[in-house]
Amino acid sequence: MLRMPFRSLLPLVATVFILAPQVAVATPTDETESLAEAADEEARELPCTGRGLEYCNTTIVALRGTPLGLNLISDFGFRYHLAPDTDSDLFRGTYVEAGPSIGISPAYIWAGGYVQALPLAILQLRASAQYVNYWGYQGYNVPIEDPEQGWSLSDLSNAEQRDRITTDGVMLRGTATPRYRSGRIVVTLETDFIHIRMNELERDRNASPDAFVPELYHEPYFDIVLEPEDSILWFKPTLGYLIGSDLSNAYLLLAARWDRMQTSGSDISRDIAGLVYLWQLPRSWNITGDPQLSGFVGAFLDHPSRDIAPYFGTQYTMRF
Repeated sequence: MLRMPFRSLLPLVATVFILAPQVAVATPTDETESLAEAADEEARELPCTGRGLEYCNTTIVALRGTPLGLNLISDFGFRYHLAPDTDSDLFRGTYVEAGPSIGISPAYIWAGGYVQALPLAILQLRASAQYVNYWGYQGYNVPIEDPEQGWSLSDLSNAEQRDRITTDGVMLRGTATPRYRSGRIVVTLETDFIHIRMNELERDRNASPDAFVPELYHEPYFDIVLEPEDSILWFKPTLGYLIGSDLSNAYLLLAARWDRMQTSGSDISRDIAGLVYLWQLPRSWNITGDPQLSGFVGAFLDHPSRDIAPYFGTQYTMRF
């Protein structure tokens, strides 16, 4: 049985940025906006579920524990509802949304625009273009000589003290998320394609006057080794179950996820397996922003420079 107006979710961990005492490493965002939408079919008369054209703001505050990080991302868009009066499960809740988007942390800032669409209830699409600037405090890119080693958390911490790089560039991103809900079962197959082009990688001469200009560097948001111009394929299949007596008021979604990232130029891959949780705070509490608390708890399983290690990230999402 296909049932779904799905609401907005967060890139669950994928939106996590880093603020570490020594190391600035991050795990992306973006990333899981369709999971909450898939879970939230009972929601009515909530932010961005109306008709016609309306303003929609989604703001995410994210915290990562391994390594420690902090990030805020906000979309400011206008959403047009394509079929507000339909009785079809396939077209219910469909929309097109576009507007500016900004991300900020102690490590970096990005700014640009996005277009997001739900042409069918089973498919969410998003495209964005961002200017990115790694501005320094816990936001240095670290040159890497060997992509198969040298970027464990301790390696990055030590490298930040002697050889660090500030730069800016452009990030293009496209996301396709097939999704399905039947009863209390929720499935999403989120796939991201990210292309990052850095401008000249400028050495921080205060840290290391003789630092070389690298062919490879560690990028702190995605926590991966890249070439100065490189692409990332990021795949996050997720299977979850909804818990709650009145899903229109509150629910807890628990889901298993496999998180795989593969780069093109540097030819690096890494895998995380774990549990996603998403708690819709009770709407009877009348909290501003219809908030959700979500996160990802797991472990790195296949990493070129780190043994099996825990991963944890959480975020708080509000919609207006």
